[in-house]
Amino acid sequence: GGRSTVRKQAGIAFEGFTYEERFLVLTTPFVIYGIFRSLYLVHRQSGGGDPSKMFVSDRAFVINGVLWVAACCFAIYGPAHWAIW
Repeated sequence: GGRSTVRKQAGIAFEGFTYEERFLVLTTPFVIYGIFRSLYLVHRQSGGGDPSKMFVSDRAFVINGVLWVAACCFAIYGPAHWAIW
């Protein structure tokens, strides 16, 4: 954070969040859903074994991943290039 001892000793100033970092908060629901969906798949659907096959074969998990990537792209590249923001 802004009061980090390492950051102060290195002389790195912290002015707060950049413009793009403020919008990354919008990606939090996708991460939370992904965590709980993976727990659901492992515990309720007996999804032990190869996790990559389990997550790629689960339609809801794949859609969540695609939406998370889209939200990240929007948060990082979208608002900074729009004149109305």
